[in-house]
Amino acid sequence: MRAKDVLHTWAFTPDPTDDSEVECRECGEWSPLAEWEEGFVDCDTCGDHASMVCPKCGENYDHVWSDDNPLKTREPSQLRVALKELGDAVRANQ
Repeated sequence: MRAKDVLHTWAFTPDPTDDSEVECRECGEWSPLAEWEEGFVDCDTCGDHASMVCPKCGENYDHVWSDDNPLKTREPSQLRVALKELGDAVRANQ
């Protein structure tokens, strides 16, 4: 998926870019937005809704309820900074 495909349908914190990683609330794994696929979930009221499918565990995220619990995103650069800070902290404690 690309950011332009998801920005007006699902809720994110913060808004994603094409390079963003998305956290799955079910398995806790981060995956590039490009690896997430569109799916569908059943609905008793109207038949079905579009969903985003986690590439790691297959969990579906219904767009209808996404405003109440937005998906978390991060840029890969944030991960590199976090890993550097973790490495610095480990070295400081040795």
